[in-house]
Amino acid sequence: LLPGRDGRFLVADGRWAIRRAVRPSLPDTGLPLVPRPLRILFTACAPQHAGLPVLDYEREEEAILRIADRLGGKIFLDIAEAGTFDALRDLISEVRPHVVHLSGHGSLADGVGRFCFEDERGRLDAREGPEMAECLFAGSGVRLVFVSGCQSAQAGVAGLCQSLTAAGHVPLAIGWGASIADDRATEFARDLFHELAAGQGVDRAVSAARRNLLDQGRVRIGGQDALDASFALPQVYASAGIDRLLDESQPPQRPERPGVRYELLGDDIRGLRTGFVGRRRVLQRTRPALRGGEKTVVLLTGIGGVGKSTLATRLANRCKQDGWRVVALQARREEAGLFCLRLLDELAAACQRLGREGDERMLRDGRRPIAERLRLAVEVLNESRILLVLDVENPIPEELVTLV
Repeated sequence: LLPGRDGRFLVADGRWAIRRAVRPSLPDTGLPLVPRPLRILFTACAPQHAGLPVLDYEREEEAILRIADRLGGKIFLDIAEAGTFDALRDLISEVRPHVVHLSGHGSLADGVGRFCFEDERGRLDAREGPEMAECLFAGSGVRLVFVSGCQSAQAGVAGLCQSLTAAGHVPLAIGWGASIADDRATEFARDLFHELAAGQGVDRAVSAARRNLLDQGRVRIGGQDALDASFALPQVYASAGIDRLLDESQPPQRPERPGVRYELLGDDIRGLRTGFVGRRRVLQRTRPALRGGEKTVVLLTGIGGVGKSTLATRLANRCKQDGWRVVALQARREEAGLFCLRLLDELAAACQRLGREGDERMLRDGRRPIAERLRLAVEVLNESRILLVLDVENPIPEELVTLV
């Protein structure tokens, strides 16, 4: 959308009308068009830092999930559960996305564009655009990076989106020319991905998303017509002549789902496989502490239905990625004695898989009292990379007090 002399805004359909070139000429990247579905990797970064405003990243994540649900097989969406630089790098390597959507805070300081990632505990980890281009996108095959963050496309040549494309590792980057409200950014992302999934080129997709922001931004204030100028903020930067992403002539090619797998734990533990949003701060407090040995027990309490089992499932999935052997059991009060035997058997099986044959034999030794074998089980848990997940009814069965 471009401003006309009469005060109206005109839709620009030309390829070069809404993009800014970071090079004198835009060469062909050699990247082929891709078959459906369009692979999108979404990462929300909201570090806890006094100098940064709070972002409603959970709302945007939920909106992205709804977009994927509505578009069905047209897109393949993967969501990074942690907003860390290393996690994003690993997921880009595993998922091989066509589009990377970064939601968070960008900035321009001392002439250098930066993006505010989180460290493993949720604190600020700012990375410069050139480092992102080299470490995240070099040789990745990513066609488009959408940086939905305040100041993510400042007018300087060293802004974040300019830096990403100028390095030549990302053909296209979209950012905002100034700060924008969370709800407007979410609406733009929804329309952008809808158009891209329909097979439109990037320029037309951005133009359509801008047009919708323009239509929604007309309001009356005090009897006067007013216009929300958010529609003019999205800016496209290009280092190559790429526009269209999808090849409609190719048959769909569903990728194997790599990376973090949201797997249910078994034994009828009810955790959501998809649609679980938020709780990142809880994961950031618990996962590093468990992995580093600072904590050995995490107790999740609350009324039924608040998501305790799902949170435990997510935490176990992440620990499994770190090389932990997960043992998950549901404990019911009416079968507490039987449960203790099942627990010992599952821990013995885990010991066998870990090569701890001596511990396996002692845990299975029926000549030893159950209380003695449970004490041995605690020692095994303290010494080995076994994560025990107990889904327990309230109150906790007396037979489990010794173990807990």
